[in-house]
Amino acid sequence: MELARVGGGSYEEGLAALDMDAVGPGSLILITSCDRDILNTRPFANINTLVYDAKPLKKKNAQELFCHHDFLQSKPFEGYEDLVEKFLEMCGGLRLCVKVLGETTCWQA
Repeated sequence: MELARVGGGSYEEGLAALDMDAVGPGSLILITSCDRDILNTRPFANINTLVYDAKPLKKKNAQELFCHHDFLQSKPFEGYEDLVEKFLEMCGGLRLCVKVLGETTCWQA
């Protein structure tokens, strides 16, 4: 099970409704959040957790990942360099954001 961007408002309501007894033994729940304290709330307070702090990608690596998913090559098409730079600034080097944004904005030559 994956819970993405957990924290605030409706996400907290959704977490409160999550029935941990319905999750089978050995199941893995992947949570992405900017709020580490979410793990101290119900239903996660009494289960084993492993926290991984994702490090932002270096600029060159972020550009290659974005372009691989957007342009299907390792660099932007000519004339798109500034636009790619703006997208990458919005992502802040976060791998999932770079990948999803690249897939969403896929350009064709």
